[in-house]
Amino acid sequence: KSWVFNLPAKFEDSSPAIGDDGTVYIGCSAKNGLANVFAVKDGSEVWSYATGDIVRSAPAIDANGNIFIGSYDNNLYGFTPSGSLALQFDMGNNAKYSGPVIGMDGTIYIGSQTDELIAVNPGGTEKWRFDTGGDVNGTPAIGSDGTIYVGSTGDDFFAFNPDGTVKWSKEYGSWTATATAIGDDGTVYFAGEGNNLDPTFGGLLIAYDPADGTQKWRVGLTSKINQGGPSVAPDGTIYAGGADKELVAYNPADGSIKWSYSTNGSIQGVPAIDNDGNIYVTDTSGYLYVIDSDGNKKWKETQLGSKIWSSPTIGSDGTIYVAADQLDGTGKLFALKTNATGLASGGWPMRSKNAKHTGR
Repeated sequence: KSWVFNLPAKFEDSSPAIGDDGTVYIGCSAKNGLANVFAVKDGSEVWSYATGDIVRSAPAIDANGNIFIGSYDNNLYGFTPSGSLALQFDMGNNAKYSGPVIGMDGTIYIGSQTDELIAVNPGGTEKWRFDTGGDVNGTPAIGSDGTIYVGSTGDDFFAFNPDGTVKWSKEYGSWTATATAIGDDGTVYFAGEGNNLDPTFGGLLIAYDPADGTQKWRVGLTSKINQGGPSVAPDGTIYAGGADKELVAYNPADGSIKWSYSTNGSIQGVPAIDNDGNIYVTDTSGYLYVIDSDGNKKWKETQLGSKIWSSPTIGSDGTIYVAADQLDGTGKLFALKTNATGLASGGWPMRSKNAKHTGR
């Protein structure tokens, strides 16, 4: 452990984002006037802010270093690196689990409980919103051509053009709060709960052709995979876990299983991959696992708390940041050192692709 920072409440899907200067940003479930958005550097608080309700959204950082995060008080917030409030946009309902992602032009995309994906201009005005027919709990991903991909609890997975029109949509299942991933070849990877299309499957992992949504392959899991989501290694291997209590490595060609690794609890975060190919994954028993690219335990399994419902983030120097709930209802943010010296180069190696969570 390089350092540990104490927070006043637990983490419910919010995952650390890291600025260019090494400052770590994260939200937590504190409310009633307690700070719930934090900036931490070298283990010390730089600044904090109290939104009007709990924060489950993971922050994202734009090219200017501004930090964006959604709150249960129905607002999307933007902060300057020094902690000044730069934006407060009324979404109309809360960002339950959806984290913002940021387009090349600075547009901020975030999902809402009004069933909508919302696009917000960098200055804080609304660009467009689209009703998907179900809550948008998932975190979008942005393709190289600007297409925005996200799943809805209205049973459909969507591809949006940057102007807010639907490029294509496909029925997948019933519910999702996962983060979408995109492979180097443009293939879109998405995880969600099954439905009557696959009555024996609690969870699904699907590979879509980005051009028209053609399903390249679809694999089923016995139990749910409705939190977290997939990551993609530079060689194309897809890693994902869910309520089956195992991390699974999938072949990008057909979704066949390369290997699996058993965990103590459900996996509700996106795995992260370092520049040596090692995979970092957490579970609801509070453990962090480090697994090599062949599916073997790399380092000892470490219990950091009572539950981890947050995706690991890898900094530019290889530091691993993990947020863990504690038995007393508080949270701890850990900075951990392994032999990693950075994030994997290529693929989609962690939640929202990079340490800034830009989603592209």
